[in-house]
Amino acid sequence: MYLLDSNIIAEIRKIKSGKANTGVVNWIKQRPITQLYTCEIVIMEILRGIALKKRKDPMQAQSLQNWFDHFVLPTFSGRILTINTQTSRICATFHTPNPRPENDCWIAAIASANKLTLLTRNTKDFQDLPISIINPFQ
Repeated sequence: MYLLDSNIIAEIRKIKSGKANTGVVNWIKQRPITQLYTCEIVIMEILRGIALKKRKDPMQAQSLQNWFDHFVLPTFSGRILTINTQTSRICATFHTPNPRPENDCWIAAIASANKLTLLTRNTKDFQDLPISIINPFQ
């Protein structure tokens, strides 16, 4: 089973327009939706992006909010993983000996705690962590 990072969910949005990366499209099509998870950190990253977009382009922000409300939330209903004590312990160890980006540590900790493979384009920030990673963009 797989934990989808925000860059993967954003790429899925492009499928209808035909602008999505073919590697991501092919990878997603080969998996049942029930094997795909995300987490509350990714949800926050998406919502933060929508809030930032609203400042410069309110119409695009509304379009993104509709996509979030009517696609992301229903698609991942029951499969949005949360932070708990176990993930907090794992996240703390992922910062040692060198601090890493906070959100990436949380995402990696959630993947680790739930024994999921992380699907991301951003492999650099997760390298050297004890989790499985797939970059479907390659």
